[in-house]
Amino acid sequence: MSGSTPSTATWPAFTGVPRQVGVIYRVGGVLAGLDLFGSERSFARAFPKLLRGSALQALAGYDKDGRSSLDERNFLRSALTAPGHRFPAVGLGEELRIDADDVGGGALHLEAGLVHLFAFARHPAAGPVVQ
Repeated sequence: MSGSTPSTATWPAFTGVPRQVGVIYRVGGVLAGLDLFGSERSFARAFPKLLRGSALQALAGYDKDGRSSLDERNFLRSALTAPGHRFPAVGLGEELRIDADDVGGGALHLEAGLVHLFAFARHPAAGPVVQ
C-alpha cells in the first residue's frame, strides 16, 4: 500500500453513522469486543483502523470455539460497570484496567472525560454450546 492510509471506502459496507462514538464487533459470529470514544471526531478518525484490526483478527484466526454468554447490550453494560484498577497514564491522564470474569480491557481518561475505552469478551473454556 505505498504509504497510503485506506479509509472506510475500502470497505463500503462498513460506514459510521452520524453521532457514532463506538462499535461492538463480532468475529466469525462470536462477540469479540468494543471500542468507545469520548467524541464523534475521535471515533471517526479511529474507525478505519478499527476495521483493519478486526479484519486482521478474523484473518489470523479468532477463537470461534468459545461463546460469550452476553449479548451486545449486556456486554456493553458489563464493560461499563466492571471493576477496574486505576493507574497514572504514561503521558497525560489516567489509565483504567478492566478485569472481570466476562470482560477485560482498559480505558484512557483525561480531565475532560473519556478518551478511549476498549473491551474484549472473555469466553468460557471451550465446551458444549447449550442452545
